[in-house]
Amino acid sequence: ANEAVIVESDGKVAGITAQANATSTSQNGPQMDQSNGPRYIQTAWDSANETIFAFWYEHTGNSGQSQLYCAAGTLIGASTTTVTWGSKVEVYDGMARWPQVACLSSGKFLLTWAQDNNAGKGQIATVNGTTVTLQGSPQDDGVSNKHNDSDLVALTSTKAVLVYAHGSTDDNYIKVITISGNSISFGGATICASSHTNGGYNRVIKLSDTKCLWTYFRSPFQTVYGRVCTVGSSDTTASLGSDAIFIDNKGTGNHVALYDPVKEQGAFIFEYSSRHKPAALRWDYSGSTLTVQTSTITTDLTDANPETYQMKGDISGTGIMHIAFRDHYDSGLDYFKLVQDGDVFTVSDSVQDVGDDIMAYETENVSVDVQLVAPNKFLISWGPQSHNDLRTFVRQYPATDLTTENFIGFSSAAYTNGQTAKINVVGNTTTQSSLTPGKKYYIQNNGSLDLTPDDPSVVGGRALTSTSLLITHA
Repeated sequence: ANEAVIVESDGKVAGITAQANATSTSQNGPQMDQSNGPRYIQTAWDSANETIFAFWYEHTGNSGQSQLYCAAGTLIGASTTTVTWGSKVEVYDGMARWPQVACLSSGKFLLTWAQDNNAGKGQIATVNGTTVTLQGSPQDDGVSNKHNDSDLVALTSTKAVLVYAHGSTDDNYIKVITISGNSISFGGATICASSHTNGGYNRVIKLSDTKCLWTYFRSPFQTVYGRVCTVGSSDTTASLGSDAIFIDNKGTGNHVALYDPVKEQGAFIFEYSSRHKPAALRWDYSGSTLTVQTSTITTDLTDANPETYQMKGDISGTGIMHIAFRDHYDSGLDYFKLVQDGDVFTVSDSVQDVGDDIMAYETENVSVDVQLVAPNKFLISWGPQSHNDLRTFVRQYPATDLTTENFIGFSSAAYTNGQTAKINVVGNTTTQSSLTPGKKYYIQNNGSLDLTPDDPSVVGGRALTSTSLLITHA
């Protein structure tokens, strides 16, 4: 009774819940059949079912042989830190590289991969609980021979984008993938620019249902470019905006791009080549125009040196970024928390050598990934160098479902799930004891009252007596 109440996105009311700052211990996941795995771990999160989907390859140790596997696990509940994994499923048996996965909709995922000497492939996988079912036969992507340095993102349940490097000069390309039921089709390839050769390090992130940001590298000038790309609901090729330079002769190509839709600002985290440490700068977009703030770079985010291809990250709805990578110097798993305020980046929670060393046997190996799975809650997956299993752990930063807009009042009684509740939204209400009459009180992240604002700052009301509050919302 007399509990602070918020209204949720579905129109129902609920008490305020908060998650404390916590780091879980590492957990062993699916086991590899070979001692040389897992390699190039890619993951995707299905928020509707609280399911993590992992896709990786295992090298058999024999020339010309590798196997692609996938598995699904559940991480249900805001306070849960242990993944419940299902059995792994073999996706492909042959010489394959660069597995990628994207969540299309509830229980549905798109898989793509490259072959060494033939066209790449794509296939739909569905998940029920933790059981993975591969749908139909793999479809050719139309890219002859091996493509590399790829990335994949789903824009909607029917459109996805694949970016990659290919050809004798490693030109960078983008392809639109159309999904219909459990069938997929690849559109024609669009090159980023004929002059951007010797490329790679392709990354792509979703900006909206019709737009994505594509970033890519050009050697030998150590330059990373970016473009806003547009894909309409009926398009089979992408329309490219003008390119912009993120870093010119300052990077190795190893980078992460993230976008905060609330603050409408982007972060670009990269390895600063002359310093061999992570750095960050701001970017923005409007329509198809990309603007990069190259004049203000925050350097030396940590003392570690991110390994090639081995830096991944994700961003929460509160703007907290979690960046994880393999340290080139000692092979350990490092991570840090990054917060952006315009051009200014602040690092905290910088941790080195989490668990066993990360695998790094070859350049096609990205054996760490990061997924946001709940407010300020990140799931980190990685492949340890000395063990043949997939490892995970959870990093939970303090979180609350209270916002500056969703507090509506106090409950008049105690209620359970599904009951019709009476909420006092204005006027005098009985609440917690020990209030100081005349003082303004703020709702705290856990739903309690205090004289000091929390983050976010939400006014509950002004105390009339030691046990009553005049609800004011301001």
